[in-house]
Amino acid sequence: MKKLLIPLTLILVLLPFIFIQTIYPFFRFGMFAEVENKSVEEDFAIQYKLQNNENWKLLNASDLGFDESVFELMKRNYYYRGNGELLLGKSHRAISKIWEAEEKAIQEVSQWRLIRESAESDTIFLVVGK
Repeated sequence: MKKLLIPLTLILVLLPFIFIQTIYPFFRFGMFAEVENKSVEEDFAIQYKLQNNENWKLLNASDLGFDESVFELMKRNYYYRGNGELLLGKSHRAISKIWEAEEKAIQEVSQWRLIRESAESDTIFLVVGK
């Protein structure tokens, strides 16, 4: 009995250390998974101001013909690559062409801004000149 008790005790003591490398990592994906903490959220918005108006208007994805998720990804991507002004310039050219194609009264956009709203908000401005 003593010959069986010592190896059995040794196996039971070492077994958790073996499972750390093989089985325990899979607990992240099953019923033992922890709740994902989304305490830090960021929202990106592109706004523009018309020349004769003091109010900022929000540029929606549908205004440019994009899907909302694609437009969110574009805003985030351009912001983090440091190309916010480039995105605002492209948005300005695109919305001008769309307004011309729809034969709407062309309104002069005087300013654009890309806003990152989070705990530490940040804004990138683009002033459109003639």
